[in-house]
Amino acid sequence: MALRQLATTAVTALIGGVVGALITSSVRSPERGSLDSVSTHEMLILDNEGRPVARLGSGGDGPTLRFFVNSEPALEVGIDATGKNKFIHFFGKQHRVVAALNSLPPDGESTLYLGDERCQSRISLGALLTDTDFGTESVEDWGLQFRKPCSNQIPLSILMQPSQNGYRARLRIEREKGEAWVAP
Repeated sequence: MALRQLATTAVTALIGGVVGALITSSVRSPERGSLDSVSTHEMLILDNEGRPVARLGSGGDGPTLRFFVNSEPALEVGIDATGKNKFIHFFGKQHRVVAALNSLPPDGESTLYLGDERCQSRISLGALLTDTDFGTESVEDWGLQFRKPCSNQIPLSILMQPSQNGYRARLRIEREKGEAWVAP
């Protein structure tokens, strides 16, 4: 049902934008002859009961299109203020991001983050910033990481790193106390 509401909200937002553009293009100002532009930092679309269903805004954190379900954020698409980081966020309860697709500067490689109500990025898949990427012009490491709940400890990771002969695959499994597991 939430997906249907989200689709309805998206269609409503698009229709509202087109209708608004048509209305403003035909508005005439008696002083100047015509209206040249309309400036705003936010466009909010409300349902019949006055609850927000979509918001297109441009503030200090960059342009963002956000959709709501029952007045709660459900989906957000945007670009940060620098223009380098693009993102799609899916929200869970209490406005927490439970899934995200983010691009990483400088070349826009993408990473999918999956979380839960306790921890926002339990699983990371895609371009990963590792110690070999700092100071380089691109993110070249790709992999899959599983994090402990609400921790930076990564007990399981599979990492593909560039080497002279293509890519090198690394599998790392950690024991409970953080030390690397070694096969007997």
